[in-house]
Amino acid sequence: MSPYAEVKDIVEILAIAAAAIFFAYKVLSGWLFVNVAIYIDLDRKQIPNDPSMEYLAIMLNIEKKQTGSVILKNVRARVTSINGKEEFALINLEGIEKLKYEQEPSSWGLHEEGLKQRLTPGTTTQLSGLARVPKEKPVLVDVSMISRGDFHISDNQIRATKISLPG
Repeated sequence: MSPYAEVKDIVEILAIAAAAIFFAYKVLSGWLFVNVAIYIDLDRKQIPNDPSMEYLAIMLNIEKKQTGSVILKNVRARVTSINGKEEFALINLEGIEKLKYEQEPSSWGLHEEGLKQRLTPGTTTQLSGLARVPKEKPVLVDVSMISRGDFHISDNQIRATKISLPG
């Protein structure tokens, strides 16, 4: 065997090892797994018999893109003044828990094991929550979604913010 052949073999082995390390790193760091888009919709309405406060409905639209699946672990919304110095609400958005399946049409309840929703490629869902805010103040809504992708060793956080102006 010529010395060039030995060098060629060593270079090929190193190239294959480097490619394997690169793809292992990409998979473990979330490549192809956390492909989610989130959008916030807000709706503000006067509270009857309370001239100083309004209801703020917070809707989070989640769109799972075409690669990988994720399990929703926690979704929260924080409502503050624009400068962040006053906190008006910190709420968990509803709808990440799986429901149990029963034959009874009148049965509705959460799964006993506390399982969370899995979003598969191409699916969408909407979560919502309700806060009370001062009528005359603009507020900042900051939503944080914690999820975990399939075969992923750590959680992922995706955030979105939106400003709600007085009615």
